Amino acid sequence: MADQVHLDILHRGVETWNRWRTENSRVVPQFGGADLRRSLLGGANLTGAQLGGTDLRRAVLFRAALRNADLLLADMSWANLVELDLSRANASLANLFASNLYGAILQGAELFGANLGGSNLSMADLRGADLGNADFEGALLRGS
Repeated sequence: MADQVHLDILHRGVETWNRWRTENSRVVPQFGGADLRRSLLGGANLTGAQLGGTDLRRAVLFRAALRNADLLLADMSWANLVELDLSRANASLANLFASNLYGAILQGAELFGANLGGSNLSMADLRGADLGNADFEGALLRGS
């Protein structure tokens, strides 16, 4: 369940959020089940955040850090995830349909059963990622 305080800080903008994260590095951000559709989160530090079941459709998360984040069942379809760092994150059963993951870092990520159909994964780093049962129908994987 999302923490309203965390949501309020995030809605003040990425610069404010990242400053708060630096000052509160031991706090695990709680955004589970939140509606973050179309959010502008480029460059946000969401490392270790709980985002399970979160709606991130059409969100802008380019160059954001989601290392070790929990994105189980999150919906990130049609999102801008260019150069996103999703290393060691759990995005199992997540919906990434038609998302732009160009140059994303997915090292060691759990993407078991994820929907990556129609996504752009060109130049993405997939080393050590669990891609079992993931759907790649129509995905671009050039240089990955």
